[in-house]
Amino acid sequence: MSSFPLKHILFGEGVYLVPKLDDTIYVGATVEQAGFDKSVTAEGISWLLSSAIQLVPSLGPAPIAYIWAGLRPWSPDSRPILGKAPGWVNVKLATGHSATGFELSAITGVTEKNPPQATLASARVERRVCLGFSPLALAC
Repeated sequence: MSSFPLKHILFGEGVYLVPKLDDTIYVGATVEQAGFDKSVTAEGISWLLSSAIQLVPSLGPAPIAYIWAGLRPWSPDSRPILGKAPGWVNVKLATGHSATGFELSAITGVTEKNPPQATLASARVERRVCLGFSPLALAC
């Protein structure tokens, strides 16, 4: 793929292509509420490949290097969880971003390092989100 000229992230109808420095292109992504199951499905792979090829037809003959599924932590109220972990002195949480975790990672880091004057109350751990499935006892 080294001759493929994709130099920036490309977004299509529900799909995105991310060029990497080693000349691979990541195609993403499906989103399913599957708990901790990281299985990939033929239907999901088929949809991603056909969507990517529709967006950039020259990807058709490209080899597939790797297929995987990752976990995207969601909070029960679908908002990020930011702040000090209850009961820990040196642990901060920055989780629950769901499908936008990668995209929001930089601004989350900046926000946590230099909090804005207005507290992001809707994202603070203290909002008492019930995480019954989690080892984090944030209480309900």
